[in-house]
Amino acid sequence: MSHHRRSLVLCAAAALVGAGRPAAAATNPQLQAELHRIAEATGGRMGVSALGVAGAGRVQLDAGVRYPMASTFKVALAMALLDQVDRHALSLSEPIEVRAGDLSPGSGEINKSMVDEGSPDRASHLGELLESMMVVSDNTATDHLLARLSGPPAVMARLRTLGIGDIDVSRPAGQLVADSWGFALPRAGERDRRSLVRLLDRTPQAAREHAAAKFIEDPRDTATPDAMVALLAALVSGKALGPDSTTLLLDTMARCKTGPKRIKGQLPRGLPVAHKTGTLRHVATNDVGILTLPRGGGRVIVAIDLIASPLPLADQERAIASAAVALYRYYAHAHAR
Repeated sequence: MSHHRRSLVLCAAAALVGAGRPAAAATNPQLQAELHRIAEATGGRMGVSALGVAGAGRVQLDAGVRYPMASTFKVALAMALLDQVDRHALSLSEPIEVRAGDLSPGSGEINKSMVDEGSPDRASHLGELLESMMVVSDNTATDHLLARLSGPPAVMARLRTLGIGDIDVSRPAGQLVADSWGFALPRAGERDRRSLVRLLDRTPQAAREHAAAKFIEDPRDTATPDAMVALLAALVSGKALGPDSTTLLLDTMARCKTGPKRIKGQLPRGLPVAHKTGTLRHVATNDVGILTLPRGGGRVIVAIDLIASPLPLADQERAIASAAVALYRYYAHAHAR
């Protein structure tokens, strides 16, 4: 990362942080110091919120500050979609056609299957797209699901019904990628794989740096770590969805393939973790999820956001893993007492 870009991004991050609420103290001073040390070493800004469902209270570090969600917003979208399934307004078996000219840039597998010029449209259904969105963070699947719900206002309406503030969903996943990367998203029907790859490859470095700094200042599509924990708590408690939909979403999140070196990276092998990552290159590296402690320790809900770090992605992920394992040890120890 250039010195100029780092200065731009860190200034933008500082402005964003200044607009938030003061950070709350962690339950344990030693843990608080460790989280501060991890955050400081990233060279960016890290927000952490954790809640032990079975007790041991909350842990917070800059948890009332808004961070770009990146793909972690897909949890809110999934919950809004499944709420409509619970209400019998939608069915997971409903067919959806993915057209070769209506793809979204960024993560996922659907675009790779439509790589050839003249690729036929792809037949799918809501359940398959939900799986792709949550397991491999597929942006094309995400935007087709969002369109089926009639856009971000439907997700926001569901969040309001749940009483959850401090989360904003304003743009489709493809638009998030375009805005953070610094290119204009083609119109629907013109977004085939080849054109999207060209846009990603040919956007000048200076344009990308400017776009990243501007994106961090944008209050749209942001959330506080505390709000993401509240959203996951509503899911875990069964207040947000019916039993079948709750189980489906948690099981799908447990099979998430992205970000294995983030929250899960330093945890004991085999520990149950249901999570959802979010990544926007040069902007945000996030992970939110639910850990299940051994020996009946209950669940711990965790949200960790990292923005404006100049470190390589592997080091950013290592920082998230270090924060997650510190939280795990704290809650596991509290349960053992």
